[in-house]
Amino acid sequence: MKTDKPRTSGPDRPHDTFELSNNDGVPRILDAVVDQEGTRWIYYGTQDQACWFSPTELVSKDKAVFVRLSKTGTDLLANKTKTAFMTVVEQHSGYRPALVATRPGWLDKAHYVYGNGEVERPDGDTREVIIAFEPNPKFASVGTLAAWQASFGPVVANQPIPLFVMMYALVGAILRYAPAHVQNPQVELVGEGESAKTTMLTGAASVWAGDPTSDVGGAETWDMTANAHDPLKRAHADNLCALDEVNLAGLDSKNQREVVQKVAFKASTTGGRKRLTDTEAITHVRVATLSTSNVPQRDLLKAHVAIMDAFTSRILTIAIPKEHKLGVFRTVPNGFADAREAAEHLRTAVSENYGVAGRAFVKWLVAEVARDENGLHRKIKSLMNEFHNQARDEAVEKGKARGEKTVAITFVAGMLAGDAGVIPKDWGAPLSATLAVYHSLATAGDAPYTPPAIEEIRAYRARNRSDIARAKKLKRPYEEAAFLRKAGVLRRMGSRIELLIPAKRFQREFPDHRDMMKRLRDEGLARTEGGKQPKNTIKLPGRICRTAPRVYCITVVDNLKARPRRLKRAS
Repeated sequence: MKTDKPRTSGPDRPHDTFELSNNDGVPRILDAVVDQEGTRWIYYGTQDQACWFSPTELVSKDKAVFVRLSKTGTDLLANKTKTAFMTVVEQHSGYRPALVATRPGWLDKAHYVYGNGEVERPDGDTREVIIAFEPNPKFASVGTLAAWQASFGPVVANQPIPLFVMMYALVGAILRYAPAHVQNPQVELVGEGESAKTTMLTGAASVWAGDPTSDVGGAETWDMTANAHDPLKRAHADNLCALDEVNLAGLDSKNQREVVQKVAFKASTTGGRKRLTDTEAITHVRVATLSTSNVPQRDLLKAHVAIMDAFTSRILTIAIPKEHKLGVFRTVPNGFADAREAAEHLRTAVSENYGVAGRAFVKWLVAEVARDENGLHRKIKSLMNEFHNQARDEAVEKGKARGEKTVAITFVAGMLAGDAGVIPKDWGAPLSATLAVYHSLATAGDAPYTPPAIEEIRAYRARNRSDIARAKKLKRPYEEAAFLRKAGVLRRMGSRIELLIPAKRFQREFPDHRDMMKRLRDEGLARTEGGKQPKNTIKLPGRICRTAPRVYCITVVDNLKARPRRLKRAS
């Protein structure tokens, strides 16, 4: 695939003469085409600066055209100059065929136009693509995919919410090839301040865009009117529209609450608002929306029950419980002292590498579409069915989750991103992350999902496998300082394998350690110390550490069966 650069403009240069001329410095019609939909387009201006517009647009939205021309140095202020300009346009003939992109996203069969005007095209397709929208520099790519993966991996790996969000960031690019019943998805991260939800939002936005000068990177904010959403939606077509802090919409007034309500309905449909003066069909726009809020949007609105039900059905809410001190993280990410340090690392990472992951994914998709578009359709449908089957097995007791399609299409994006080499396999299994989010939707009252305590311990063991010793292989007991640097020690006790974790390490990794130990005791998987003052920890045996520091002891394998001895082969 080849990525084309957009046509650029030169310095502003005002003029008031209108003619077809080859003289530099005189505004004129430089090019004229008819696009793939039969719409005519004119490229007007000077050799240094010009812009594209449609004669149809000149009739219905002349002011918008005049504004764009003025930005390129052609000022049309007097009626006389406007008339002269329109006469030139009216008398022009000789339109050549061309591909025209009126917005970012998918174009024709297998072209993809990035928000900054660059184009991803199939190998061997040399057709010109004309960019008729104003490119946005935030969609430029900075850094490399390898650097992006290296900086994001430690924070995202084996963390259900962060991994889900990174997979969801890629959903917009595959909506065109999803089954027709899949609407534009919407996800909101809900939690109190300092839960790292905005950090996670900017991390998702970095898949496609970035802006080191902005507090939200490549994302946008809710500080807008309802009518501003349509152009924002078009600017993020076949992409991710990340909106930070719904409270910026000013929900203290009825009008602003209506903004949130209207945006939710607008975002879930592919169409836009049709006005009386529109003469062309509204272009359908597919986009995935991700937003953040301190409380669920549904709780901020006051509307009729039917409206509230419709509103709720359009938004998938991922709630971060107040009592969970790690915010979006299930455990402290490996290699960081605490969740705050991990979040700060991610905030730095989004300014150093952005726009590269989305491009790598699109490049892979373009090749897949060119090779076998119908095969991609079938694969997406099959993967969605795979998730639905898993989800429904899980939902026998918990009931049907709202937003199952959104979670399913996110699972698909994660699987395809793995095939494309965008999301590394060692970040975790897409099915596990999406099912964890699905669980949170299926429980009563949208209570956040709490994974089984033993699964959290097993995840800890997997993350720290290289730093966990085996008691049977120790030649001599540890000195205390050396032991406390370890992630733990495995020992076999009869038919069980126990993991012994230094007390301070366990408490740092699991802020809810008291609740976790209660759940492990209830499951018969924790060895504790009894007596008048029961303790959740035990003393480490002296044969493992001379000073016998206190540790948490958890059974990670129960009912271990003895392995049969191998018979020697006869010689």
